[in-house]
Amino acid sequence: MAFSDRVSQFVTDHPKTCLTFSLVVALCFGLFSPLVPVESNVDYLTIEDHPDTRYYEEFKQQFGNDEFFVIALEADNLFTEQKLRTIKDVTERLENLEGVRQVISLANAMDAAGSDDVVTIAPFLEHIPRDEPSLQRLKRQIQTHPVYAKQLISSDGRVAAIMVFPEIKENDPAFRLRLIDATKDVLQSFGFSAGSYHMVGWTVVNVALSTYMNRDLRIFIPISYLVISLMLYFCFSSLRITLIGIVNILLCLASTLGFFVIYNMRLNNVTAIVPPLIMALSLSDTIHFFSAVLGRSDPSGSFRNNRHMRTALTDIFIPCFLTTLTTFAGFLSLATSKMPPIRDFAWAACTGIAFEFFYFLFFVPSALLLLGPQVVQLGRVGVWFDNLLEWASHFLMKYKKRLTWVCLSVIGVGIFLSLQIRVNTNIVSNFLPSDPVRRSLNFVEAKLCGVGTLDLVVTSDKPGTLIDVQNLEYMDSLSMKLRRMDSIDKVVSIVDLLKDTHKAMNSEDMAFYTLPPSRELAAQYLLLFDPEDLDDFLNDSRDKARISIFLNEHDSSSQKKLIQDIRAIAASTIPEGLKVRLTGRVLQEVNNIDELVNGQIQSLALAFLMIWMILLMTYRSLFYLWVSALANLFPVAINFALMRLLGIPLNTGTALIVVVGIGIAVDGTIHMLSHYRMKISEGVTRQDSIISAVTHKSYALALSAFILMIGFGVLLTSRFVPTIQFGALSAAIMFTALIGDVVFLPSLILSLSGSRRNIVEARAGVGLGKAGEESIP
Repeated sequence: MAFSDRVSQFVTDHPKTCLTFSLVVALCFGLFSPLVPVESNVDYLTIEDHPDTRYYEEFKQQFGNDEFFVIALEADNLFTEQKLRTIKDVTERLENLEGVRQVISLANAMDAAGSDDVVTIAPFLEHIPRDEPSLQRLKRQIQTHPVYAKQLISSDGRVAAIMVFPEIKENDPAFRLRLIDATKDVLQSFGFSAGSYHMVGWTVVNVALSTYMNRDLRIFIPISYLVISLMLYFCFSSLRITLIGIVNILLCLASTLGFFVIYNMRLNNVTAIVPPLIMALSLSDTIHFFSAVLGRSDPSGSFRNNRHMRTALTDIFIPCFLTTLTTFAGFLSLATSKMPPIRDFAWAACTGIAFEFFYFLFFVPSALLLLGPQVVQLGRVGVWFDNLLEWASHFLMKYKKRLTWVCLSVIGVGIFLSLQIRVNTNIVSNFLPSDPVRRSLNFVEAKLCGVGTLDLVVTSDKPGTLIDVQNLEYMDSLSMKLRRMDSIDKVVSIVDLLKDTHKAMNSEDMAFYTLPPSRELAAQYLLLFDPEDLDDFLNDSRDKARISIFLNEHDSSSQKKLIQDIRAIAASTIPEGLKVRLTGRVLQEVNNIDELVNGQIQSLALAFLMIWMILLMTYRSLFYLWVSALANLFPVAINFALMRLLGIPLNTGTALIVVVGIGIAVDGTIHMLSHYRMKISEGVTRQDSIISAVTHKSYALALSAFILMIGFGVLLTSRFVPTIQFGALSAAIMFTALIGDVVFLPSLILSLSGSRRNIVEARAGVGLGKAGEESIP
């Protein structure tokens, strides 16, 4: 208290110095804020130093990057000379685009055709037929091809696909956006309008997510500013207070964004939540300060050197420091994550909350002394709220035990429902139903095959042995088993090319659609192909082969089960000398969600531990620790109950909510308990101390909660569903935390009146003596 009083005295005695100091700090960091980099892709969502991640990189070095996007073209009759010519011309134009590694379509897909022991391997559209019988023969040939059916042509022959494989440029994160824009320009030059084709795949999703993030940032900050400013003016009816509040937000936001630049952080789909979060938090302590000086002024009508201003700042210094410390601890717990964007979010949020306390302490009081109104007063809403609090106090006294049991029952139900929450993410449901990305994905997977990919890499311990008959038979048997699985649309490997070639060598007789009977014959068939055409399936030394799996399943929980099944099938009949390992983008995504959820469970436990240790060291009482823990378990339980009842899974967006929410929600509990303890230390009865805490703190708590709800509510304007869910559930946590602080916490303390904890509580209070103990009933 002596330290807080000295700091308060310094601020109130030297407002010009404090104001200048705070503006200089803001200038030093804020000058960098316009330079904050914005992520142009979402490649950052990976687990560092994971065995599957390392193997995935090795796989891409061997077989090429597996990223691709599909352009689906629909027509009533694709098999006309004009339509096929268009597909061929579009393919050639796309192949010449900068950043394109490979393009596969009907125009250049290789087909083995033969008669009388003569086999020709050539592109389907090397010579486009003109007469109708030839066109229909080509259609049947493509639709029955084992590799390209349902991949390049739909079953009804009305949708053709062009697969574009980009050349990944690690040092050029914007290359995908340029490639997608260039692709659209090519399609438009051939007369395809925006609605006449569909583009899907990881490249498209990547660009969409980064585009939506940039859009969100342009919307989040202005809307947050506008709504928070209106809220401030509505509650205090003062343009000067509103101005001080929004300038305080600007200083916090600019300094936090400057920190991004200085420490080489980027705004991405995770860290983009930081600006609206810091904007809302930057007003929390300020609101409590404004509330603490309500109606206070000296006889001259000025706050300058006013002991009431100093007293108000002293009174809230410790609670605000504790709320900053606990919120900091909540964010800091996320820094243990193995995912870089989560760690960046943790450090950016921690820095933002530190800036928030700094500007609250030095800028807000000094600005209020020098620029503010002579007296801070409630607006009309505040007067109405005061009347409501008077009624609420009587209600709490009358129904304290019932309210306590109702809240405890809610916690119990919430814990029960939390055990039923699914851990799941779904790339399709991450987009709104009306979103073009989602509509295109649904269309392509209905007409063609899924765009989710897994790869099995079969490795032999001896070069050249993968084309042995027994090894080819194993890969063929494995492929057939995988094709029978519901979530798998297509399986492609080197055995499909060999079987198709063997059929072609025997006059296209389907009875010969089998593997070649000898290793030597298989080797001869492979010589018929251009080596580049085999690179996607088999390496040059013939000791590594790739089995590509195309999925129509996007739920990570189902994908995880599918991965387990595939691994079990692959290992069940593997010949001696072979090894099989699963890799691919879907595996990375499943690992990511597992790590994210497990990491959040650890972070939540760490956040609870750090926060409650801070409270225990501060209050030196298990009683306070116990009641504060229950009060903050209340909003968490309701959050889990809402997730279960609304069918919201624990995913990349919602996994952050509880850790962030608990770090913020505990702030109101600290303000209530700090005021309560102060009254107890003054010898006031428990009942009157609680009533005083409710009547003096609820207005600031409610205003802070509603501002935080607005800050999180702005996220509802996003087009990315996890961000929307994060905003909605976080706003719900802020509201339920308010109920926990002004209803459950007081009812719980009042219900415990008369127990031996009263004496323990009194002894834990600062400055309590015998009189303090005797004052408790």
